[in-house]
Amino acid sequence: MDQAQKYAELFVPTRQDADFALKASKAYEDIVSALESAKQAARSASAAADIAHEQAYPGIGRDSLVDDASATGGESRQLLQAAKDQLQQTTALHDQLQLQQHAVDALRRNVTAASLDDNHLFRQLHKLNSDQGQRNSIKQLFNLPQIAVDYTIMAYPQ
Repeated sequence: MDQAQKYAELFVPTRQDADFALKASKAYEDIVSALESAKQAARSASAAADIAHEQAYPGIGRDSLVDDASATGGESRQLLQAAKDQLQQTTALHDQLQLQQHAVDALRRNVTAASLDDNHLFRQLHKLNSDQGQRNSIKQLFNLPQIAVDYTIMAYPQ
């Protein structure tokens, strides 16, 4: 066994050298694989860049994304200005509505007050007509002067 051990020890440096060679070969293989992957990624990136460029700058007769974005930005600014104008107009109309509502409220109060005054006047006129009829009846019945009739009505109200 000692002999076998000696022979085995003789091959240790060779085995180590072979191990280094295998490791170097594996590293070289990994490097080649990584380079192939990088090459494929670069091709894919280049194709994506070509597609993006074609969409951004399609050529003569077609609008580019840059042109579309510029036009859309202009339309957005116009819409924003229109919305601001509408807001100002709405605010002005709201203010006018408030003024009109106050005027209508004042008019409503005036009509209510006039109606109450009218009712009061009607009651007074009705009473006056009733009193006048009563005076005429007493005057005709007794053939009295007006002063006596007025005194009688005041002295004996109903």
